[in-house]
Formats: sequence, C-alpha cells, structure tokens
Amino acid sequence: MPAPQPLPSQEERLNAFIQKYELSLRETEVLQLIREGASNGEISAKLFISENMVKFHVRNILKKTGCSNRAELLAALNRS
Repeated sequence: MPAPQPLPSQEERLNAFIQKYELSLRETEVLQLIREGASNGEISAKLFISENMVKFHVRNILKKTGCSNRAELLAALNRS
C-alpha cells in the first residue's frame, strides 16, 4: 500500500491558483492582501497605488477567476 501523499501547503495552493488563472504580479499582491482581509483603502496604502487602481485589479482578478465577489474568490482559493 503506497504511503499517503502530503496535502499541499497553503502557499503551494496559492501559487497553483495564481498560475492557473495567470494572475499578474500586481494582481497577486492584491490577492494576497484580500486574503488578509484588507480593504481597498488598506491595499491602496500598502501598495502605493490609488483606490481606483485597486478596484481595477480586483475586477481583473474576479473576471479571470470567474468569481462575482471577494467572498466567492476566497472560497475558490480555499478549494484549490
């Protein structure tokens, strides 16, 4: 009987999700902050970009992943 394979780490799952949906570096940064529960204003301040640019990146992430909102995005990420 083969030994069970270890489950992928949270970081490995995140990297697989990023590759699957071909997220850009900036989209990846935004996604990581969304995972931490950051608001658009907090993301804007941490990445030194405007809130409109944050909204642009969030929309792109949602479009690429087929999710309709942040909660659905986080659920999809947790399932990956």
